[in-house]
Amino acid sequence: MNPQRGKEWEFGLSSHFRNGNHRIKQIDMIKAGILGGGQLGRMLLQAAANYPVETFVMEKSTECPAAHLCNHFLQGDITDFDQVYAFGKGLDVLTIEIEKVNVAALERLAAEGVRVIPHPSVIKT
Repeated sequence: MNPQRGKEWEFGLSSHFRNGNHRIKQIDMIKAGILGGGQLGRMLLQAAANYPVETFVMEKSTECPAAHLCNHFLQGDITDFDQVYAFGKGLDVLTIEIEKVNVAALERLAAEGVRVIPHPSVIKT
């Protein structure tokens, strides 16, 4: 008799779990941030819903189109160095929804290992 029968999910060793007799690799959630919460941000969030992504949005307005679709919303100024840097610090990847952002903060985050897309040099004016 299988001692696992009756348990729908059982976590196994390392990053695998079992569903019945099948071992399935667990996928870690990616923490992805978007600076700006307009229509483009909303569309990015709709696409991200199909993937293992935990989404974060920073925007001034709590009424922006993307505010209610993300996992985490932070009201803030995307042109302020300290706010952008603090927002991006714990993320795996950070992108922009609009070009008017604090590029210096993005450069620092990229230098510290956060994947910034597009690269800050592309949007630097």
